[in-house]
Amino acid sequence: MAIPPGGSYYGLVDGITTSKYNNFVFKIPEGGSVYVCEDGSVDLNYHGFGPIIEAFGFGGWKDRSYFNWWDLNKNGWGDLFNSLETFNH
Repeated sequence: MAIPPGGSYYGLVDGITTSKYNNFVFKIPEGGSVYVCEDGSVDLNYHGFGPIIEAFGFGGWKDRSYFNWWDLNKNGWGDLFNSLETFNH
């Protein structure tokens, strides 16, 4: 699903892609929420501790090497990476 700049989606998601990177997805930890800026950057809110969560690696920008085979092939992360090719080209 593509959400235009300034658009909203209210629902549970594990990760998103934006126009900022063509080889990274943004992993959202359970209980977190994000705001996507006009330039494609992402502001993570996790009960006021978004930057700390990103610093410890529980959320934030991740490339394919972060995920194991199961996550990429069975849990949908591979599909999210594949969507980068569709939306960012």
